[in-house]
Amino acid sequence: MSVRSDLPVMSPELTEYRNEDFEHDHDYPPEQWTVDGIAETLAETSESVSIPAYDDEEVWDAIGSDSLTKPVLAAIRARAATLHEREYDHPRATEYLAKYREDDDVSYELRELLRDAGTLAMAECVERDGRYLDDILDRAWGVCEGATWLGPYHLNHPRNEEQGVEGLPRPLDAEEEQIDLHAAMIVQNLAEIDYLLGDRLHPALRERIRAEADRRVFTPYEERDDLWWKTVPTNNWNAVCNNGVVTAAIHLLDDTERIASIVGEGVASVRHFLDSFGPDGGTGEGVGYWGFGVRNYVELAATLESRTDGEYSLFSPPVVREIAQIPERTELSPDRYPAFSDNSERVRFAPYSCCRLAEQFDLDGLGARGRRTLRENENPLAYTRPLSDAIRNLTWCRHVDDGPDWTPRDEQSFFEGVEWWFARDDPSDPEALAVAAKGGHNAESHNHNDCGSFVVHYRGESLLTDPGGPNYFQGYFDDQRYEHVAARSLGHSVPYVNGTEQASSIYPTQDGEFSARVTDVRSDGDRELFGLDLAGCYPESAGLDTLERRFTLERGDPGQVRLEDRASFADDAPGTEFESVFVSYFPVEATGDGFRVEGDRSTATVTCAREGTDVDVERLPDAVEGSDLWRVRATAQTDTDEGADASAAFTITLADE
Repeated sequence: MSVRSDLPVMSPELTEYRNEDFEHDHDYPPEQWTVDGIAETLAETSESVSIPAYDDEEVWDAIGSDSLTKPVLAAIRARAATLHEREYDHPRATEYLAKYREDDDVSYELRELLRDAGTLAMAECVERDGRYLDDILDRAWGVCEGATWLGPYHLNHPRNEEQGVEGLPRPLDAEEEQIDLHAAMIVQNLAEIDYLLGDRLHPALRERIRAEADRRVFTPYEERDDLWWKTVPTNNWNAVCNNGVVTAAIHLLDDTERIASIVGEGVASVRHFLDSFGPDGGTGEGVGYWGFGVRNYVELAATLESRTDGEYSLFSPPVVREIAQIPERTELSPDRYPAFSDNSERVRFAPYSCCRLAEQFDLDGLGARGRRTLRENENPLAYTRPLSDAIRNLTWCRHVDDGPDWTPRDEQSFFEGVEWWFARDDPSDPEALAVAAKGGHNAESHNHNDCGSFVVHYRGESLLTDPGGPNYFQGYFDDQRYEHVAARSLGHSVPYVNGTEQASSIYPTQDGEFSARVTDVRSDGDRELFGLDLAGCYPESAGLDTLERRFTLERGDPGQVRLEDRASFADDAPGTEFESVFVSYFPVEATGDGFRVEGDRSTATVTCAREGTDVDVERLPDAVEGSDLWRVRATAQTDTDEGADASAAFTITLADE
C-alpha cells in the first residue's frame, strides 16, 4: 500500500464550482488540547482501554456464548490448535528478498508471524491453561529479532533508500529508523499482545517488546522531522501510522508525560488525515482506502477515549460524522462501490469500525452492516487476521443491533472537494439503476488519470465501469504507473483527444495541475444532471479549449442514462480528433448504431445519438489481474453546427437479461 510522499495538496481554486473559501480545513476541537492536560488525565484515570484483557474473564465467556461471535472465536481456537502443532519456522532473508528480486507476493512478512501470535494470545485468554504461551513467545520474539519492521516493498522505495541495500535492511540507529504501515501495525499488535496477557508473558519478552518499540518506533516518531505521513499532504498512511504508534505508547509506556507527548503529536498530525476528506466525508483515495484509513482512525479514537474516561475524544470533529456515512452514501448495490482510484468494486468494511461508528453516531444501518459482514462471511477468520482486527470484532460488534440489509439512499449525492456524483433511479431498491461519476484532479493519492470516469450499475452489476487498481508491483508507484491500463486514461471511460491521454503531475509525466471543473450539479424533476469541463485534465498538446461532459439520469423503469461530450479546439490544435471511450469487464459487441454490454443479470444497450459516430470494440485479454477488459472507442462527429468542433451523445438503456 505504498504511496509517494510528494502528492500535492488539492488547491481550493481547482474548479469554479468550489467555494473559494473551501480548504479542507475542518473544525477540529482537539486543537485546544494540551500535553499537560492529557498527562494529568492519564495520571488520574485507569489504564483500561476499549479491548478486554486476560483478566476480563466474564467478557471472554460472553464472547464465547454470543451467537454472533461464537463461530469467530471457535475458528480462532481451531487455528491456534493447528499453530500449536506446527513447528515454528522463522522467515528467511531470501523470502524477504523475493519481493525485491522477483516482485513475488509470497514474501517475508513479520506481520504474518505476528498474526499467528495474536491468534494464539486470544485462544489463551479463552482456554486459560498456559499451553500457548511458549508458542506466543517464539513468534513475538521472532518479530522482535527481525532486522527491520518495514515491509519488503517499502524498504527500497526511493524515499527509504537509506534504510536498506538491494532489498535487505542495513543496521540503523534509533534516530535513523523509518516508520511505515508495517512497522506501525507490528508495534500496535505487539503492544496489544502484551496488554492481553500481561505478566503471563515471559518477562524477557515484555522487556524486549518495550526496547524494540522504543528503538524502532517511539524514538524515531519523537525525533524525526521527515516522516512524510505526519504532515500534509497525507492519506491513509497518516491514520494507520499514528494509530499504531500512539496506541502502542498508551499500552507500553509507564511515563504518563511521555505518553501525553506522543498523544499530542499524534493528535496534531491526525488532523491532516481528516483534512484530506471533503466536507461531505468523501476521499479521493476511494472507498476501499476509506475503509483502511478510517478503521485505524476509529481504533485510535476509541483507545484514547477509553483510556481517558471520555475526557479526550477524536470523534469530536464534526466531519467524522460525515465520514462515517460514506459506506451507505456511496454504495451502488449491496457491497458494490465505484472502483475509483486503486480500489476494487467489491468492498466489505471492517465490521468493528462500522459498529463503533454506528454506536458513536446512531447510524443503525452502518452497525447492521458490520454485524452482517462478520456473520455472513464463509471464512470466520476473514476479517480477524491481525489481533487488532479480531479483538475489536469480538467486542465492539456485540454492542449494536441487527437491522435491514438496505436503507433508502439519496436520489442524488454530490461530494464537494473530491467531486464524486451519485444518482439513483429508485433509492429504495438495491437493484435499481445507479450512476456514479467523478471530477477531481489527476494528482490525487492513489491517482488514476480518470477525471470524468463513470459507472453505470444495474441489478448489482457495473455494466460500464471503472477498472479499479491492480495488485501492486515494483514500479507501479514510480515511472511504470501510467503504463498500466488500470491507471492510464485509456483504461477508463474518459475522452481520448488528438491521440492524447489525460496527464498527471504526480510522477515523471507532466508538469502542471490537471483538474476538472464542475459546471452543473442539479435535480430537475425526474432527472439528475452532472456537468464537467475536462479540458484542464489534458496537456497542451491535446489542443483543447473546452471539453464538456454531461451526465443525465432519466428516471423510469429502469431508467436511462444520457452521456454528452462536446469539444472545442484552440486555433493551433494539431487536429480535431475526438473519441469517447467506454470500458467494461463484461463482453461487448458492436451493433448497427452503437454497442451492447452483456452482463450476467442485465444488459446495457448504448446507442449513438449522432449519425456518423464510428464504434470500435476491443478486447484486452488479462488486462487487470487476469480479467479481460472490453474497451469501446467511439469517434465523435466533427465540424458540428452546435458550437463545438466535435461532439458525441449516447443513450444507455438498461434491461434485465
